[in-house]
Amino acid sequence: MLAASGYKIFEAFHKHAGAAAQENWRMVILASVVAAVVSFIAVKWLLRYVQTHTFIAFGWYRVALGAALLNRRRHACHSQTRRIVVQIRAKPPLDLRHGHPFAC
Repeated sequence: MLAASGYKIFEAFHKHAGAAAQENWRMVILASVVAAVVSFIAVKWLLRYVQTHTFIAFGWYRVALGAALLNRRRHACHSQTRRIVVQIRAKPPLDLRHGHPFAC
């Protein structure tokens, strides 16, 4: 992340000198420092949480979210099922410009 940001700043100075001069560099530096501090705190908290807790709640959360997403997809695909079955029986030419024929 740091290397990518450094490369973007390098490009801004060398390829677009006018745009780099108009940038509010104090805000860029402040945002970078705040992002670094918040990410450090978040990682430290997450590591401490993982050391002192189990993943049972996370597992149930993932199961519930997966079930909800599958249910949503099933309801979204239900209206398109008839069209897909007709296309499969008729064997239309495979045109992937509009997405895969089996996807909703």
